[in-house]
Amino acid sequence: MRIKFMEKRKVSISKNYFLIILILIGGYWMKNSFASDVQGKVNSVTRDEHGVRIKIEIGDEIILANIDDNPTSRDFIKLLPLTLKLDDFNHAEKISGALPNSLSVSGAPTSYAGEISDIAYYAPWGNVAIFYQPGPNARGLVKMGRIISGTDLLTKHSSLNVKISCEQSCQW
Repeated sequence: MRIKFMEKRKVSISKNYFLIILILIGGYWMKNSFASDVQGKVNSVTRDEHGVRIKIEIGDEIILANIDDNPTSRDFIKLLPLTLKLDDFNHAEKISGALPNSLSVSGAPTSYAGEISDIAYYAPWGNVAIFYQPGPNARGLVKMGRIISGTDLLTKHSSLNVKISCEQSCQW
């Protein structure tokens, strides 16, 4: 009788160890699978959120901006490096003259109201607008990105000569 009890107990203990091992393996697999899934999402969000970083040089001072990934922005990036003269417009934005090429507005909203620190393309004039104050809703205005540091440099002079280039790589 005692032998049968011991054999049942051994089987019971073996089953328990087996279940514990299964739980541990399953937990390890889920943790690693979940971690790589989360890491992939974090990396894609980071890339989408930041796009391409550009610098706008005003003499020896630099404005940094992130350019969004959209057709208009992609066309703009292809033009870089670019030297532009920016003039004050409506005490809210600095605007350039016409760019050397028109930019795509494919998929863009029909209008947009520029916000402080926005970099935009104004399709009717074919120029760049950089906002240091909120702007009115304008048909044909397409947001291309946003300044992350140095917006205040835009208010120092009514007219500025700037060089715009990619900070590192012009690739998405």
